[in-house]
Amino acid sequence: MTLPFITSPGQNRKIGDCVRSRKIEPDAKISTNAPERIAGRTEERVVSYARFLQSPSLIQDLNDSISTQFHGRESATALCNYYRNKPKLKSLTLSKEVSRLDYEFKLEGGRKIRESEDIKSFFDEYECDDAEELILRASNQTLMADLLTVLMGDGGIVKRQFLATAVAERCHFFINMETSSRYERKDVLGVCDFVISIPGGEDGKSRLNLATVRASAFLSPGTAMDTEPLLRYRIHSVKPHLQSERDSQVIKTAAAWLATHLHHEENNTHHAPTKEISTPATHENSSSTTGF
Repeated sequence: MTLPFITSPGQNRKIGDCVRSRKIEPDAKISTNAPERIAGRTEERVVSYARFLQSPSLIQDLNDSISTQFHGRESATALCNYYRNKPKLKSLTLSKEVSRLDYEFKLEGGRKIRESEDIKSFFDEYECDDAEELILRASNQTLMADLLTVLMGDGGIVKRQFLATAVAERCHFFINMETSSRYERKDVLGVCDFVISIPGGEDGKSRLNLATVRASAFLSPGTAMDTEPLLRYRIHSVKPHLQSERDSQVIKTAAAWLATHLHHEENNTHHAPTKEISTPATHENSSSTTGF
């Protein structure tokens, strides 16, 4: 599935120094000064990128960066305020997302509902309290937006100089509405698998999968008893898909296309007039989609 373009309070924040300082794969543009040598150097960089995704310390570095950026009551409160100002996101969850993503609602008394029609039927007649209203607005892919800034930011693992994207392959949302189960808290936990890929094949139209990242986001808005909101992001795993020796040919093919494309784009940039970049529409007002 392809993620809609989404915005959130932290979308413009830079990621922490712990990932940037590793410098396993620099973010500088691929040089195109000597076209006859571009393909070879690009292949080396793609191999380096694949090895970067296999680094034993990568998961810990990413989680350290997340902890630096998003911690304490301030981040949780900011995200809750974001959802309080986005009433249309509840309709997005119930009218669209429950039909195409995996959901599990735990209701009072321990009852669970998972089928989309059962979920829609239940909320047709159920009156949500403030916490449940906010949780329903958050129970979709917008919950992962700030987490994606870590994957896509400076020093992150989605390298834009390789035209890399991170696309949600699977998402599962667990919504707890049974207040007795977690110290009288209601909450949502979203778990998503993101596939990181670069253009592949001789024409660049297919994608070469580099790794699958499993990540989660947990949000609890607190209760009327004055408990603080809670927010937790976590990278659980990075599963590489490439081995430099076994996959040398597909890497070489992808690198050849990237080298040609980037050289062509750079030449066009040198001759094209400067254009103003427009700001994308927010999630609920945009019908277009883009892969992260």
